[in-house]
Amino acid sequence: MITIIDYGANNTDQLENAISEFNLPFTTTSDEYEILQADKIILYSESKADYAVRRLHLMNFFSMFRMLKKPLLAVGTGMHLLCEHSAEGNVACLGIIPSSSLPLTYDDAKEINSGLMKIDILKHGLLFEEISSEDLFCFEQEYYVPVNDFTTATAGSTQKISAVVQHNNFIGIQFNPLKSEAGKKVLKNFLTKF
Repeated sequence: MITIIDYGANNTDQLENAISEFNLPFTTTSDEYEILQADKIILYSESKADYAVRRLHLMNFFSMFRMLKKPLLAVGTGMHLLCEHSAEGNVACLGIIPSSSLPLTYDDAKEINSGLMKIDILKHGLLFEEISSEDLFCFEQEYYVPVNDFTTATAGSTQKISAVVQHNNFIGIQFNPLKSEAGKKVLKNFLTKF
């Protein structure tokens, strides 16, 4: 079963609609037992990192994340939550990716969030099946994760950022997978191939 984590501050309606279009069974839940029993897990977040961290702490989810062995896809701010620290609110995060999320400069944010853009795939794998160097993805964040040892794809030209990170069963994507055909393909790859 695919499980979307509901931590009380993430609007998952569009994500649920996209998974329904794939004709895949899923549930949205805040129940720890159901999350731990899931085959695939999605942490979808457009909230500010500090607010998301407070909500996850309130629901006692931090220890649960450390027990997860199944594939987890962290989207948007969710990817930042995988890091050790976020500059957005100056908060400690899950510590799965040894990095911090940092604010984009005004010029870098203008370039990276200027619409659909290409990504450079550094490590090919199941997530990028049927994805080409010409495919376009939608970036919307004001914060980014620097390129690090766990980066599998980058975006940007003057400022390279991590578009995708992966550490064991945890995958983070910076782009919104619902706002481009390539993004939806990446989401479907995660749900059907992992």
